[in-house]
Amino acid sequence: MHFGGAGESKAAFLGGHIDALAQTYGEVFSMLKDGKVKVIAVATDERMKELPDVPTFKEAGIDLVISSNRGFAAPKATPPEIIDKLAEAFKKASTDPEYLEQMAKMGLPAKYLGPADFGKLIQHEYEIYSELSKDLGLSK
Repeated sequence: MHFGGAGESKAAFLGGHIDALAQTYGEVFSMLKDGKVKVIAVATDERMKELPDVPTFKEAGIDLVISSNRGFAAPKATPPEIIDKLAEAFKKASTDPEYLEQMAKMGLPAKYLGPADFGKLIQHEYEIYSELSKDLGLSK
């Protein structure tokens, strides 16, 4: 069943209209904390430190890894020194203990990737989803 977003699917799940759902850790965090949901697997390469007893899909024999990423982009012509300055500021902010504590309280694991590594990740995911889109006949 298709839903317009995480809120709709969460309501359908809590209302007993569907038996399972796939959402990010942050989206199910409050339900997990309240004991309303059991996480059966995570779509990460390795087990999450927040859910050490929950296996990955790979461990369950399903080759499924999906990430939910947030990043910042700048115009293509932005000078490298500006990119470096921004990257350093984001790295510093993302390792601030207070920030990490707030993210943990919301169930949002945080991991910093610099411009090159984040670019590689985005390119890799683009290739995977482009191929999947073709296989499903969704590409034009």
